[in-house]
Amino acid sequence: MSENDKIEYQMEDCAQYVKEWLKYDDEIKQYNDNIKSLKQKQSELSHYILHYMNEKGIEHLTFDGGRLECNVKKTKGGLSKKYVSTCVKDFFRNDEVKTNELLEKLLNNRETKETRKLKRTIM
Repeated sequence: MSENDKIEYQMEDCAQYVKEWLKYDDEIKQYNDNIKSLKQKQSELSHYILHYMNEKGIEHLTFDGGRLECNVKKTKGGLSKKYVSTCVKDFFRNDEVKTNELLEKLLNNRETKETRKLKRTIM
């Protein structure tokens, strides 16, 4: 097999891989659209059920095969640059030099992670 034949063979393989990848991408998009719709409907029902449970003081509902519980989860907000800057400034009692040194170190020495993946652009 000549070098040109090998390259042409590889191009045909790659073209087939691309077609297959696009087919899977279309399928995944369709599944995600369906899941999004189902989650939206479930969210609407959750709102109603949680309102009812809260209004009646019910902590859980038992049904065949399990139960629904009302769980409360508290989360903290993200660490924005502005928030961190304000906190550091307060900590150093408005010492701009120390504040800027620490902020520079925090913001510039974060770990950088690089990943590569295919992204489809529809034209």
